[in-house]
Amino acid sequence: MESINVVGSGCACRGSGGGGPQRREPRPDHGTRKPTNPFIDGPRRTAGAPARSAPLLSAHGLRHRLAGEAVLDNVGFDLRPGEALGLTGPGAPSDTLGRTALVRMVSGLMPADPGVVLLDNRPLAGPEADPLHDPVSYVAHSAVVTPTFTVAETLRLWARMRGLPGSFRSERHPYAERSSPAERRADLRELVAEALTGAGIEQYAGTPVNRCSPTVLRELSLAVAMLRRPRLLVFDEPTRGLDARGRDRLLETVGRVREGGVAVLYAGRDESEVRQVCRRVGVLDRGRLEVEGRAEERPQLVNAAA
Repeated sequence: MESINVVGSGCACRGSGGGGPQRREPRPDHGTRKPTNPFIDGPRRTAGAPARSAPLLSAHGLRHRLAGEAVLDNVGFDLRPGEALGLTGPGAPSDTLGRTALVRMVSGLMPADPGVVLLDNRPLAGPEADPLHDPVSYVAHSAVVTPTFTVAETLRLWARMRGLPGSFRSERHPYAERSSPAERRADLRELVAEALTGAGIEQYAGTPVNRCSPTVLRELSLAVAMLRRPRLLVFDEPTRGLDARGRDRLLETVGRVREGGVAVLYAGRDESEVRQVCRRVGVLDRGRLEVEGRAEERPQLVNAAA
């Protein structure tokens, strides 16, 4: 999949962006804001909730053909909150194309036709989805907009481009009507600080992106995806181009995010890497997907579309 790498100049969002979330007084419409980070403060579950929840994501009957060859053939699977499902395969070009098509369908970047993708038992919204309520975030290979921007400035710019809380300038927006400009600026600082901490790059907040290592840049892409506080993160070969140390660091961060209750769909060519992150692994071979469940639950491969 193509990366996002737009080079421009000039921006009014200069600043440090460091520091952690702040506790503020209750608002009439919002209630008390809690200084917690959903990506690192543990599973987001309610007391008494069952250990095995209903699927967050369900895919059924997905098919896709390229040059007359079926790269997806009646593919289906479920993914629950806090689970990580890995997608890998023998490495044939058709399998790589199939994984990319599957990632695009789950991310809402291409239609699942034929087939269906459900989130919370509702059809997945496309690219036009409301960024405030879209539970899916795709982690791009690059989130660099302007090389001279710092890491925190880049996050603030992405928040503004996506119209996230704290970035609204139009008084006609419902969120803008319920908060003052000062409160919106505080919201934006909190959102950026939360994403920096979740991706483990808060120490690089003031570093220009053109001075960051490839690993930090990839973690910046993860932080951009976290700005939306998603319930599902989608990765497509996120460690491509990283050295062994950077790979291990990124995989550790992904594991920490998953432990915080966020579901993860992780596509990669290296099966050992996929298994390091995921306890459930789907093997895509000639368009057919077979999912291996947890060892204590599914000791044998089963057809995910059955």
